[in-house]
This record gives sequence, C-alpha cells and structure tokens, in this order.
Amino acid sequence: MADLNLVEPVMHVRPDDPEGVEKLATKVKNEGLYQFPLIFPTPKIPIDDFEPAVVLLNDLNATAKGNTNLLRQRDQQSITVHGMLKENLLYVKPICIGNYELIGKSGFDPSFLPVAHGVAPQAVIKRIVKGPGMNTVKVMLEKASGEEKNKKESRIYTVYVFDVQTGALLRVGCSSTDSRKLLVPNVTIMTPFDYAVSIKNAAGENELSAKMEFTLTKS
Repeated sequence: MADLNLVEPVMHVRPDDPEGVEKLATKVKNEGLYQFPLIFPTPKIPIDDFEPAVVLLNDLNATAKGNTNLLRQRDQQSITVHGMLKENLLYVKPICIGNYELIGKSGFDPSFLPVAHGVAPQAVIKRIVKGPGMNTVKVMLEKASGEEKNKKESRIYTVYVFDVQTGALLRVGCSSTDSRKLLVPNVTIMTPFDYAVSIKNAAGENELSAKMEFTLTKS
C-alpha cells in the first residue's frame, strides 16, 4: 500500500492563474531542474522550448492589461506553459519523491512542508481576576509577539492550582484550547492560592509558568 504521507513534488497552481504559472515556471527555469543536469538529465520539455514560452508569458503578463486580444493570448499562453510544467512534473516525480532536497532542486513545491515541532514557549501570566461565574477565577496570559504571534498550531492550556504555604499541587484548575478562556471553577473564597499554566502542543507539555498568587474575595 502506498504511503499517503510520502512527500512528492506538486504544482500548487492552476492554468487560469497566469501570474502564478509564470512564477512557478520562472523558478523551475532559473532555480530548478534545468540547473541540475546530473540529477535531471532529460526533462520532458527541453530548455530551448521551455524558456521562450516562459519569457512570452512574462511579457504578456506585463502588457496585456486592458487589451482584449493580448489578454486572450496571455490566457492561452498560461495554459501552454502550465501544460509544459505538468510534463516536467511527471518527469521529476519518480526521481525525487520522498526527498525534500531533490524536490527543492526540481523547482516544484513539496506536497507538504516538513514540520519540526518544538514545545511551546513558557507561558507568562499577566494577571488573575474574578471570573464571570460564581467562585470562578480567570487567568489571563501575556499575548504572544513576533513569530510566535503568527504561529498556527493546536495547543492545550492547563491551569494548575497550588497551596501557597507548601507549594503542593492541589488540583488541575482547568484546561482549554483557547488561552483567553482559562476559567478555574469552585475556588474557595478568601483563601490564597498559587496559579501556574502549562502549554501542550504536538511536541509535548512545556515548563510551567511562574506562579502567581491570587485570593478570590466576595466582592
């Protein structure tokens, strides 16, 4: 049975996207398989045919706006170059399937990107306040910044409750996939507790945040 997770070269562009087709074709021409003849000695489309077709598409993309006849030519040329790319894709696929380095040298895209998961950065508690429900505490975290702000991955945030005097773990306060909804229920009023948060992603659970003390009052 074929390995469904085996990386392979793909195009990720449609024939009706002239700019996308030109971009990929230029990459294949200037950085891809034509630059590595020892790895890809016999492309389906020779460079002498491929290069002028790509140059023409480039010119049409630059000049066709507002000109019906040129737009028609551009769209047809995009289909032509897309077909050439498909021919070359069929050629490189058996050579570099399963190998990110060879796929990169082909000029085509990998079917999926390698992901090197690391544990999430340590959480930082910004403040703790009275929650919306009875005997509920809300733990608020500092917002992410930089690259971390744009990272998209599944995470579980867990709040732990500790005895202030002994440091002993009393219970898991709550767990949530939303860092904005860390609500700890059934908190004893007028009793101080220490709170800390961990973050779990595909690589595992990270180190606990620094503890923060909070006492839930009646008001």
